[in-house]
Amino acid sequence: PSILDMVSLFHQSASIRTFAGTPVLKNNEVKSAKAVMLLYRLNGVDGDAYEFEAAWNDGIESAVDNSTLKIAHFSQRSYDEETARLVSDDVPLFAAGINVIWIYLAFTLGPITSAVRSRPLLAGMSVVNVGLAIGAGFGICSLAGVKFVSIASLLALILLGVEVDGIIIFVDSLNAEPVTDPFVERIGRATRTAGPAILLTSITAVAAFGVGITTDLPAVSMFCAYAAASFSFALFVMFTFFLGLLVLDERRLQAGRLSIFPFLVASKVGCDKEPCCGPPQRKSSTTSPQNNTDIPAVPPSGSAMESTQQSKAQPATSHAKTSLVQRIIRNYYAPFILSPPVSACIVIIFAAIAALSGAFVDRMEVGLPDSSVLPDDSYIQEALRVENTLFDGRILTVDTVLIDQDWNSEEERTEARVGLKRVEKLDFVHWVDGGWYTAYTDYKSSGGEFTDDLRAFLAKKKGSPFEGSVNCTSSSGECVPRAVRHTSVYSKGNGTSIELLARRATMEEALSSGGAENVYVYVLDYLFAETDTVIWELTLTNMGVALLAILVLMLIFAPPIIAMWITVCVALIDLDLLGIMVALGVPLNTVSFVNLVMAIGLSVDYCVHVAHAFDHEWEHIAGTQRPDGQLASPRDAVAKALETMGGSVVKGGFTTFIGICVVAFASSVAFRTFFTLIAFTVIFGMAHGLIFMPVILAYASVPRGCAGKR
Repeated sequence: PSILDMVSLFHQSASIRTFAGTPVLKNNEVKSAKAVMLLYRLNGVDGDAYEFEAAWNDGIESAVDNSTLKIAHFSQRSYDEETARLVSDDVPLFAAGINVIWIYLAFTLGPITSAVRSRPLLAGMSVVNVGLAIGAGFGICSLAGVKFVSIASLLALILLGVEVDGIIIFVDSLNAEPVTDPFVERIGRATRTAGPAILLTSITAVAAFGVGITTDLPAVSMFCAYAAASFSFALFVMFTFFLGLLVLDERRLQAGRLSIFPFLVASKVGCDKEPCCGPPQRKSSTTSPQNNTDIPAVPPSGSAMESTQQSKAQPATSHAKTSLVQRIIRNYYAPFILSPPVSACIVIIFAAIAALSGAFVDRMEVGLPDSSVLPDDSYIQEALRVENTLFDGRILTVDTVLIDQDWNSEEERTEARVGLKRVEKLDFVHWVDGGWYTAYTDYKSSGGEFTDDLRAFLAKKKGSPFEGSVNCTSSSGECVPRAVRHTSVYSKGNGTSIELLARRATMEEALSSGGAENVYVYVLDYLFAETDTVIWELTLTNMGVALLAILVLMLIFAPPIIAMWITVCVALIDLDLLGIMVALGVPLNTVSFVNLVMAIGLSVDYCVHVAHAFDHEWEHIAGTQRPDGQLASPRDAVAKALETMGGSVVKGGFTTFIGICVVAFASSVAFRTFFTLIAFTVIFGMAHGLIFMPVILAYASVPRGCAGKR
């Protein structure tokens, strides 16, 4: 018979659209169809069956003439192999991102045109710094038996972007110290200035990932385990390996050695004059002959804080020459955002964005489509497209399982037959395979118990395909079925978790309606559907616990009011992320869940650095008088904190952003979603750290009447 005859025969017992795409019928016979679907059920998921799938995937397309017949195919092994290809295909992108960060860092840490003051080797060793942390973190997790998930491959880029923030702040803090002071004191003060904030942000990131490890979603838990281990080692490496490298590089700079070839002294190779060594820095009258190096000295600033209103008329001196960014922040940006009308508008705008995000967050879709976790050029994408366009959606092959039935009892066999018949009559079920029961009934000889010949039947060629469908317990050499399985086929429909689980409940109810008690229906899609039903609860619980952990850590290291506002800012950032997910149509699933967990750890950086700088400045100016005779206020401390730390935060955030930009060109929707959410984490983090947080610290960080007390 022709394939159309066989499809027509199937049409007598199943919906034709299950196996034929856009069929043309005449007199209840199939005359043509754009596609035909063939389902093959293999026994087992590993061993010979798994090897067969590999041969099938490699050879099925070449088995026919592609000019007359096109084949779209997939199997379980297809998914395993294609999802594994996500990482290998995008390795060049990740390498490009790392190189982009290294180049940017080389330009950021020092004037690249200077043969001495530039720091390209230090920038390169910063990448090694992260490599050591990633290697140690991944090694420990592998040793502990934590399964690797493909999305963890992005940790190298993310951790590099985060660590660069601390590296820039370390170097900027060192550059701000007067070069006439003893070298050890300069390193000590720079570490005291930058170290606490870097320590706190790292600990909070590890804490956020530690909370994520406890989640019930295995993929999220495994990713958080790799992230927590890597960030922990990164903290250790930062204060040991990198700090040692910074000391060595600073000694090289003091000795006037070349940045690329540190074994050469600039004056001995004719590179001690401009422009080879870059633009000259301002010399200090306090420069001592004993410290006549390539680094200039600048007179230290006075102890009193100058008001932001007078900063243009009376610029404050500093330990080192102020940068263009610092002058812009001091003279224009800080006075602008800290003026009362602008500050009020900032609070209103940020509150409105958070309110809108909260109001529309219930409209967020839930679920992870199969196509999102596959490469764009995967052959499975074509198979999924054919299913969705030519058939009634995705076809599911479902196991209907009956446990502890007495198959020697005519009554219980009748209950099982009635239940399977009622499943077959459900409107969304296209076909129920009679399976082992029908084949064994035809084989069984009359007389004796029903299961007497079952073991012999399963050992024969006719019964061997059903070995995986009958779970036997031995009784005097006989096979007593403990659990049996039948196959049902139905269309997945719209594939929402609510619909899938409702259909499962309907099938189980129909299966047990004949009297069978211990029954269930299973397919892997139900596992993902159950994940979708609880992911909101898990997300909100995880975010709440992580925020509580951050608050506790902040209370240990910072004044209570500052700890509270940092936690509020992190909560607002995550709320804004939920809002942007709704606006962009990004569904809540394991990928976006990972991003929300990570956002808590990453967004802390931008808020903590500014808040720590404010606390440091307020400690020095509280109770002092400004040049106009008035007491110094928190606004003055915020302005100075923005001047000293704002540029470093901007550079660090920009480094993270350009590093992950390459992920925007990744080969899968999952990785591109990762880029989108991390990019908005950086944007929202910088906005809250450099706009919202300064305003809050200026007007709501010190109780009224306490401006002159510390």
